[in-house]
Amino acid sequence: MVPGLPTHFIAIFLLLTIITAEKELNLTKKERKKYLRNDAKMRIFKGGFYMSHKLKIDFEMLLFAMRNHDGWFDQYVDLKNGRIVAEEESFEDPEIRFDKNDPERYLFIEPYPSNEGLLLMEEFIEGVKNQKVQEKLIEAISGEKPFRDFRDVLTEFPENREAWNKFEGSRIKEYAIKWLKNNDVEPIEKD
Repeated sequence: MVPGLPTHFIAIFLLLTIITAEKELNLTKKERKKYLRNDAKMRIFKGGFYMSHKLKIDFEMLLFAMRNHDGWFDQYVDLKNGRIVAEEESFEDPEIRFDKNDPERYLFIEPYPSNEGLLLMEEFIEGVKNQKVQEKLIEAISGEKPFRDFRDVLTEFPENREAWNKFEGSRIKEYAIKWLKNNDVEPIEKD
């Protein structure tokens, strides 16, 4: 509340700001609903307002989903409870009424881009101190199956495998947080 300003002036100002934002952003009716949800947190955006969900996210499950490049099933963030939902779960559990075409409820989890994964491996290799390991890893990512060959080499060197897991995990987590924020989700880690 702004001291000295009547409540109806503030309400009119907010309404005009929202209308201006809708015109600037060319929002459809469906998008407008998304931005005006009751359970979301309001934030200032381009002179208007948009909504951001605060959700408890199981980052271990989210990172697993982002690493999923096999294409067998898609995974989503449930925007009501922060749960990571796999498309196949709706077939196994009749209690789950999963509709991937409901963008207001489910946010498709985009897998971590393969080209970024390759760059990540190259960056990691630069930091490897043991020249023998470094050479084997360079050879691995130069082959036909760089991801599998890279992992295979790391199985021979547990210390480097552990360092890779920490390195990759932290980078993908940074990517995941950025991705969530770009999709109007403010992540809160589960306990």
